[in-house]
Amino acid sequence: MIEIKPKIWLGNGNAASNKFQLQKLDIKYIITIGKKSTFPPKFAKVVYLNLSIDGKTDNLLEHLLPSIQFIQNAQATGCSVLVNCESGITLSPYIMISFLVKKGMTFQSAF
Repeated sequence: MIEIKPKIWLGNGNAASNKFQLQKLDIKYIITIGKKSTFPPKFAKVVYLNLSIDGKTDNLLEHLLPSIQFIQNAQATGCSVLVNCESGITLSPYIMISFLVKKGMTFQSAF
């Protein structure tokens, strides 16, 4: 996992499955993006936003606003949030970059 901003983490499916690490980093909000069959197990006292997206045929834009709102809600609680997809290199960075741009960062800086 990589901390992109304070309390905002980017990772892969393994990161979302590591209960010890989630507790250590106070991650109480998780966005998981990908095929339903690849979603990691859910843990108690964690709020999830599971986006069933294949990244090839689904409209990714329709998931941006709910994802950004989810991250903002996590920030409002003071807890950490993890944005993850199966390998952590395509779909979760897409959501993360979109969030950072929405918050005022340039695309070049967010990338």
